[in-house]
Amino acid sequence: MFNVLDPLGDGSAIAYYPFDGDSTDMISANNGTDTSTSYEAGITDQCLSLDGTGYVHTDHRVPLPEDFSVSLWVNKSVKHDGWVVTNRSANVEAESEFQIGFYNTVNHLFFNIKTEDDWFTAEATSIPYDGNENEWFYVTGVVSNNEVKVYVNGVLENTTPYTGTRNKGATFTGFGCLWTSNFKFEGKMEKCHFFNKGLTDEDVSYLHARMSS
Repeated sequence: MFNVLDPLGDGSAIAYYPFDGDSTDMISANNGTDTSTSYEAGITDQCLSLDGTGYVHTDHRVPLPEDFSVSLWVNKSVKHDGWVVTNRSANVEAESEFQIGFYNTVNHLFFNIKTEDDWFTAEATSIPYDGNENEWFYVTGVVSNNEVKVYVNGVLENTTPYTGTRNKGATFTGFGCLWTSNFKFEGKMEKCHFFNKGLTDEDVSYLHARMSS
């Protein structure tokens, strides 16, 4: 039987935020604190709804090894610069770990990581910066074998190799903003998993199918 708290059956899921009415982490209790958020009907249950003023922060970052993955449902309301989810330390770029979001110099939703060398970005080509508003997409970012990958609805869209050791100095996990006052997201999200491994193509396809119902 499918277990949403261990969706791959191998213990690799280390945090899960369903956003079904609150920002509880159902696996590791690294719960979020909501600021100016609301909840409404989502894919199957409720989802986190953000109007560009609110966000969710956890007290501690979700601890991620060198290879990791994050997956969630995303729905943007308007064309804008907005961060969906990130491991961050306030306005300290050197301590940033990863980001999923929208920015005007990138043509699509992006997933990127920070290493000692630079930022490395993979773009989700089916989710443009300008367009496809009010549509749900299942986005998965994977870091594995020195590659950054982004999947949409279970399908691999881009792969970018990276160099250097990935940053691991973030102090919080944030949903809906870069930090408390910048790049706030306007849209919805739900069913966010973090994994302590790089997911395979088969893992991602399976998750998309199971998390769609």
